[in-house]
Amino acid sequence: MPCFHRMESLCRDSILIHIPHSGTDFPSEFRDSYTVPLLENDIDLCTDWDSEKLFRTEYPTLCPSLSKCYIDYSCIYPPEIALSLGRGPLYTHNSDGMPFRYISDQEKTYLLNEFESYHRRLSELIARKCEMYGICLLIHCHCFNNSLLPFEKNFISERIRPDICIGTDPYHTPGWLSELICGEYEKNGFSAELNYPYSHASVPANFHGKDMRLLTVSVMINKRLYIENNEFPDMTKIDLLNGIFKNILYALFS
Repeated sequence: MPCFHRMESLCRDSILIHIPHSGTDFPSEFRDSYTVPLLENDIDLCTDWDSEKLFRTEYPTLCPSLSKCYIDYSCIYPPEIALSLGRGPLYTHNSDGMPFRYISDQEKTYLLNEFESYHRRLSELIARKCEMYGICLLIHCHCFNNSLLPFEKNFISERIRPDICIGTDPYHTPGWLSELICGEYEKNGFSAELNYPYSHASVPANFHGKDMRLLTVSVMINKRLYIENNEFPDMTKIDLLNGIFKNILYALFS
């Protein structure tokens, strides 16, 4: 049964912001497991640079410090495809499809335990809000490159990418929510599209299709909007985009 909640059901305390890919940290004891030149290039391409500033708000936020190249807590690709290409929770191949990491059994066990622990924490935060407020709005916040990464050509069509991608889930994303977000960006002169290039609005397995108190949506910003010449972030543009995101949250309660 698809999500049925109306906007009137929300309260400010029911919002949870999730920014999973802004981290750049690596535990030093595991860095030697990588081919470093390949790793450094992938960090540059795959980090959601400054997303913690783009999506900064007063609301509770889960924003891990570890790099997604070390552990990807929230993969935006279909799981079966990601795993087949070495881009599941633990990356073994870089964005060119080249092996760039050896994961020992010890490290794999440690990381998968860390992955499960992170998602238990996320589920607990969601459950707490559902119990306290009768609803939780989980907003995943991402950035994306303006062109396909080489391995993405296996499963994403190549065409002009929008400024903003809104990722949805058929059960947990009501139409009014995606329409409100798209409308706010379009009102400010940005192109917005549903589920292209990424159709992702992650829902913990213990909630998916089972607990309609959880609403979820992904807001993804094209890096071309705030990174000059693929190198330097423009703080004026970051502040502008952050202001629009905050206006979206305000609009939920106006």
